[in-house]
Amino acid sequence: MRCASTGPCITPHLREAAEFLLGDNADVAEEILQDFMQRHGRTAQALHILAEAKLRLKRVDLAEECIAECVQIAPDYNAARFSYAIILFRLNKAEEAQEQLEKLLRTDPQNPLFRKMRLAVLEWLGDFERGAVCGRELVDDYPDLAEIWMRYGHTLRGLGRHEECVAAYRRAIELSPEHGASYWSLANLKTFRFTDDEFASMQRQLTRTDLTAENRSYLHFALGKAHADASDTQHRSTIMRKAMPSIACPSMTIRQSSARMLPIARNS
Repeated sequence: MRCASTGPCITPHLREAAEFLLGDNADVAEEILQDFMQRHGRTAQALHILAEAKLRLKRVDLAEECIAECVQIAPDYNAARFSYAIILFRLNKAEEAQEQLEKLLRTDPQNPLFRKMRLAVLEWLGDFERGAVCGRELVDDYPDLAEIWMRYGHTLRGLGRHEECVAAYRRAIELSPEHGASYWSLANLKTFRFTDDEFASMQRQLTRTDLTAENRSYLHFALGKAHADASDTQHRSTIMRKAMPSIACPSMTIRQSSARMLPIARNS
């Protein structure tokens, strides 16, 4: 079986495995893929999906081995290389992740997923100067995306540009009032204090029934920190107990980014 290295070649078995993976059945997907590779060899597309299955099963080292082999087989397979960068970042190999992103950006310099992840990696590496340049370009190109404004705020904070940082976080909240991570980012600024309107906005968002668990938790943490700054210890304790359910990684949303790049076309 021959497949192009730069794009998905989906057989019924690979489609089935990808559907199981997207349905949170990574163990079943893994079994299908292992059987497929015994019959047809270690194709790039099979290795790509297998790496994502290993990642969801929390076997990150094995995921790295699979995706590295995939990229070696198919060096022009950008979706797989992006997954490779994600997995390297997950393993705290930020410099290696950056190398993969630079290769991707040389072939597709305007890709928003690649640019957004580069911003996260630069922030992690403490390269706030380059991060601020990348962040400014991103918010200019995508001015209505709250998460990008929040990330831009992180780089400005790293540079000590306090007022611009606050403005970026507030812009993220203006665009997405439920964006709990942006409230939490504001709460973590040492000299920052929420206004009465911002207090009210957080409380109003917490009454929503459609709020994600991640946003709800961050809003509780931010509100608890705000009450702590106001020395309302009892109220803070109650709020922080509500915030304790686990929070998904806000900076990367790795799983969502990986799923977008899986070699499967749902409607084909």
